Amino acid sequence: MSNRRACVDCKRLGPETETDYTLIGSRFGWRLRKERAADGTVILEWRCPQCWAEYKKTHGSSRAEDK
Repeated sequence: MSNRRACVDCKRLGPETETDYTLIGSRFGWRLRKERAADGTVILEWRCPQCWAEYKKTHGSSRAEDK
């Protein structure tokens, strides 16, 4: 089973992985930001390591939802 995600900022596709946990792990370093919209739906934002570093510079990284 293949699982690919795209970075919300640069649109780069992540590597093929068996699970999302593999993508988040230290080998690939992708990050997931989870937020609840006003209407209650969940918004998931995947970022590659480079875009995550840039995001942290401008938004910080202390939010509990940032993984």
